[in-house]
Amino acid sequence: VSEDAITDILKSRIVWSSWPRRWLGIRNMLTWPASLGADDLKLIPLVRSVSIEKNYKNRTLTALIEEREAYGIWCTKSGGSEGEETPPVHCSWFDEDGVVFKRAFAAEGNLLKVVNDYSQPPRGLSGKILLEEFVPNLISILEMLRKSSLSVREVRLEDVNKAEVVVRTHAGPAL
Repeated sequence: VSEDAITDILKSRIVWSSWPRRWLGIRNMLTWPASLGADDLKLIPLVRSVSIEKNYKNRTLTALIEEREAYGIWCTKSGGSEGEETPPVHCSWFDEDGVVFKRAFAAEGNLLKVVNDYSQPPRGLSGKILLEEFVPNLISILEMLRKSSLSVREVRLEDVNKAEVVVRTHAGPAL
């Protein structure tokens, strides 16, 4: 994430805040926020959080930025019955909280965690791959698959209303 992108968002918070802050201006340390909220960070989906440390003695501001780490790839596919391959419509990286933060290429294999979603429209950046209560369950399934010796062919979400995923293996049963 570029320094300019963070600085621009922080400055915009001052410009669009209360009139006393606007009157004091961006060069006054009192006008700078302690952190950025979720609404501000939607503009930069790669960033999980931003907090500001103020050192009044040295007259410095330090922005502490926590970036999102890629956990897996979420590919939204349209149509396609069991055993029929369809090209991905849209693939994105997601983090361990299920937040989509960057476009991705379609991938296969056991090295990357890939989930093929046949039931939902593509999620925009900063959107969630699933409802909040289902994300921990999916993450635990992906972790179990990573720790197992199964040769996974596909992790597939066929119907989001059923709240279940199908794991297709290369040499074994569908789970």
